[in-house]
Amino acid sequence: MIKESNSIPKAWEVIKVKLPKLPELIKFNTFKGYVKTINAIDKIMENNENVNNEKENIRKKLEKVRQEKNSIKKELGKVRQELKVVKENHRTIIDENNRLGKRNTGLGKELEKVRQEKDSAKRELDKVRQVVKDMEKDQLKTMDAPTLVLGHLHIIGY
Repeated sequence: MIKESNSIPKAWEVIKVKLPKLPELIKFNTFKGYVKTINAIDKIMENNENVNNEKENIRKKLEKVRQEKNSIKKELGKVRQELKVVKENHRTIIDENNRLGKRNTGLGKELEKVRQEKDSAKRELDKVRQVVKDMEKDQLKTMDAPTLVLGHLHIIGY
């Protein structure tokens, strides 16, 4: 306070304003006692001012922390919502994959059946070809030479 007012009398006037009952309560015997009292009060008021400043700084920091907390809560809410959507999409993909897997298994069985039928048909065709070949051999054995030559020429395009 003395530092702010640059003089003891001005400081005393400030003290009278801030602590109006002080002059009635304290009577000074010496000027030295007067100065000591003002210095002690000045230190107390300076400490009080520092405490008030610190309190204000803490209040501002607390408000900032509350705002950050609210912001983080909002962000967390958004992230939770996104996570929910991702989980739903994941579940949908798994279900679709399972459905396609079952369909694929069914198609695989059907494909295997078609392959077996194809192989069976191929074996039957090979048997028929062999029978036809055997019949042609038998027919050639029974033909006479001129008929054979004419038949052969007819086959090659003459």
